[in-house]
Parts: sequence; C-alpha cells; structure tokens
Amino acid sequence: NASIQVHSGFYHAYMNLADQVRSAVKDLVTENPGYVVGVTGHSLGAALATLCVLDLVEERIVPKESAMVYHFGSPRVGNDGFAQY
Repeated sequence: NASIQVHSGFYHAYMNLADQVRSAVKDLVTENPGYVVGVTGHSLGAALATLCVLDLVEERIVPKESAMVYHFGSPRVGNDGFAQY
C-alpha cells in the first residue's frame, strides 16, 4: 500500500537481520506451540522490534493473537498510514 511508509534506515537495518530472526523464531514456535512471542527493544531496538513483530505476523510465522511488542523510547518508525495499519 503506497500510503504506508517506514523510515528507510530502520527498514534496511531490520532487513539485514530478518532471515536470521525468521529462522530462529520459526524453530522456537515449532518447539513451543501456543506460546506468545514477545519482541522488545529500546531506542533503535524498539524501532526494529516494531518492524520485527509486524514481519513475523505478515510472514505467518506467528499468529497475530500470539504476538506482542514492548518498546521503550521508540523513535517514530513510520508515517500515519503505518501507524493506522
């Protein structure tokens, strides 16, 4: 959706880690079905945690109802369209 935009620096930083994160979380979810997956971070880590939890849900690695994000001191990750989404 063209109305959804995220900060390119945060996006690229997360994408550098995305394959490793997806693989590790897939393994953990397989070993622990039914668990809630929590992602957390502070500052830059909070921005990456926001993108990470959305990615895990969008990639169907973690069900939406089993995903939580806790962030502290997060910068603005995306525009209003992203926040609405």
